[in-house]
Amino acid sequence: MNVKISTIFDNSLESNSIEINIKASKNSEQLQTLINNIESISNSTDILIGKNENKIYIIPIKDIILFYSDNNNNYCKTSKGDFKINKRMYELENMDRKHFIRISKSCIININYVESFDLTYVGNITVKLENGLIENVSKRKIPDVMHFLNSFK
Repeated sequence: MNVKISTIFDNSLESNSIEINIKASKNSEQLQTLINNIESISNSTDILIGKNENKIYIIPIKDIILFYSDNNNNYCKTSKGDFKINKRMYELENMDRKHFIRISKSCIININYVESFDLTYVGNITVKLENGLIENVSKRKIPDVMHFLNSFK
């Protein structure tokens, strides 16, 4: 298979968007493999792009402790600091349901960084993270968190 690649930068596309058009003389197994590989890369959520002090960072998803909203902006917290990200909370919530759970309107935690869930007070859940940070689960999200926790039994 002979492949030619050309790149055209188009300011009319949304930021962080890539449009791929494939022209082929016929459909083939190699073409389908190429399309599948491109789709798997584009659906990959192994990294996020974050900004901090006019610098752009590539952040591995596994290093993110939590996502939070502040002043109409979304951020991720890692052991290396906080980074502004350009994704909406609902996009982040759907990104990795095995490791992240939304605990309030403005917070999504990585279950891998949870030290404990405190169920001491009836009707309240407090989450203590490994870095010492404490977050409260909103009343609206308590059933979701309980379902998530019960799924490990």
